[in-house]
Amino acid sequence: MFKYQLQVTTGQQSFGGTYDYVFLTLIGKEGESERTELKTCFGFRAGTTEDFTVKTTSSLGELLLIRVEKDPFLVFPEDEWYCSTIVVRTEGGEVLVFPCYRWICRGDKVELRGGRALKVSEEDHDLLTEHRQKELTFRKSLYQWDVLVEGLPHRGRFDDVSQLPTEVHLSAAKANELSHERFLVAMELKLKGIIGSKESWESIDDMANIYWTNRTPMSGISLQIKLLIFISSMLQRNVVIWCPPVNSTLNRSFWFMLTHETEVG
Repeated sequence: MFKYQLQVTTGQQSFGGTYDYVFLTLIGKEGESERTELKTCFGFRAGTTEDFTVKTTSSLGELLLIRVEKDPFLVFPEDEWYCSTIVVRTEGGEVLVFPCYRWICRGDKVELRGGRALKVSEEDHDLLTEHRQKELTFRKSLYQWDVLVEGLPHRGRFDDVSQLPTEVHLSAAKANELSHERFLVAMELKLKGIIGSKESWESIDDMANIYWTNRTPMSGISLQIKLLIFISSMLQRNVVIWCPPVNSTLNRSFWFMLTHETEVG
């Protein structure tokens, strides 16, 4: 009896865990293991690592691939799972890392390659070559342009985003997260009295302080750029814009933009 120790890590993304049944198959040069359920007490929780043991009657040789599958838990709705990595330790002490970093849905059969990335010429086993070819064929069949009318821009050859693999479109977890953020922003604007307001802005700082939540250095820079572009377009149309006193970094940026545009004009 051979034992393989596994460490399965779930990503820290919101709603990244799952209560669904997760199954795993080890594939090596000398055979593959049985389809083994990874049993947990409370499911796979976001940001955690679970330990498992997979037993085989004989050695699988050098491990090449891991096949991961997910089945529904009773009659509960879809519960997508974000798998980060799977680490396998053999009885000989060899440690192999199988990166995943993708969402897995019910019915998916995800095959992961371990170790370092290889070029086509470096493949040393038919299973790896076949795996690469299947993935390329699948992607070529999926990501194609569809011509509706000659002369018009092409579109992707699919009718709905749900027809694409889970990892390339918004997951249910991400959609729920965006819906939650949208609710918080709407509540914030409502409490500030901005929604439905017809009052004029008193200063540029007022525009910069619209949001309290989710403020980052990058969002501040993005706001400055957008406002600069807006004022620049107004200047090009000969629209008179009043600039408040220079009492902040943001206002100084606008003042420089205004004076620069005036001199050029």
